[in-house]
Amino acid sequence: MAGSESPKRSGSGAYCIAFALSLAWLCIFGWVTLEKGGVHEILELDLNEFGDLAAGFAAPMALVWLIAGYFQQQVEIRQNTAALDQQDASLRLQVDELKCSVEAQLLQAATSREQLTVASASAEFHRKEMMRSKQPLISMATGGSGAHRQAGQIYIDVQVQNHGHALTQGKFTIHPEEGSQITFGNGQVSESIDRIGAEGTHRSRMVCQPGFVGEFAMSLHYTDGLGDRQCLLVTATKKDPQKIKFEVHPWSPLAD
Repeated sequence: MAGSESPKRSGSGAYCIAFALSLAWLCIFGWVTLEKGGVHEILELDLNEFGDLAAGFAAPMALVWLIAGYFQQQVEIRQNTAALDQQDASLRLQVDELKCSVEAQLLQAATSREQLTVASASAEFHRKEMMRSKQPLISMATGGSGAHRQAGQIYIDVQVQNHGHALTQGKFTIHPEEGSQITFGNGQVSESIDRIGAEGTHRSRMVCQPGFVGEFAMSLHYTDGLGDRQCLLVTATKKDPQKIKFEVHPWSPLAD
C-alpha cells in the first residue's frame, strides 16, 4: 500500500514545487515590473520588445513545468510498470493453479483407468470362473471289460466319466488319420449323447482293425450349463491291442 502511495506523492510534490516556483517567479516578475515603471511602461513597448519580454517571462515557467511534467511522466511509468508486474504475478499464479489442476485431473484419470482395468479384469476372471463352473470335467478310459475280438474286428469298451457340471446334447466325433479305420460301435465316426449328469458315466464302444496302432483325435461338442455350445478336444493313442489311452485337453471357450 505504501509503495502505491509513494509515486502519487512524488507526482503531487513535483506539481507543488512547480506551482510554488511559478508563483515565486510571478512575484519576482511583478516586483521588477513595478520597479521599472509598472504596467504603463510595458504597454508602451513595441511589439519586438514586448515579444522579448513575454519570452523572458514565459521561458522560466515553461522550463519549470517541463521538468515537473517529466517527473510526473516518470511517476506514471513507474505506476504502469508496477501494475504490469502485479498483473504478471497474478497471471503466473493462475498458470500455476491451472497446471496443478491439470496434473490433479490427469492423476485422477489415470487412477480411474487403473481402477476400470482392475474391475474389468476382475469381472472377466469371475465370468470365466462362472463359465468354467458350468462345464463338465471329462475323463476317458478303456472300460472294465477291455477289448474283445468279433467278426475280425477289435471292440474296445470306453468309459466316459463326468466330474463336473452336467452336459446335454453331446456328440463325440472321431477324426482318424488318413488310412485309419476306427469307428464307434454304430459303425459311424460320430456318436450322440443325450446327457451326462454331474458325476455321471457314459459307456461307449469303439471298433478298429486288429492291427491298428497309432494316434487319432476326437472332439466332444456339447451344451453346457449356461446353454452355450462348447467343445472339448481329445487325443487318443492306441499302442496296446487291448486298450486306448485318452488325453482330454483343458476346456477353453468356443462358439459353435
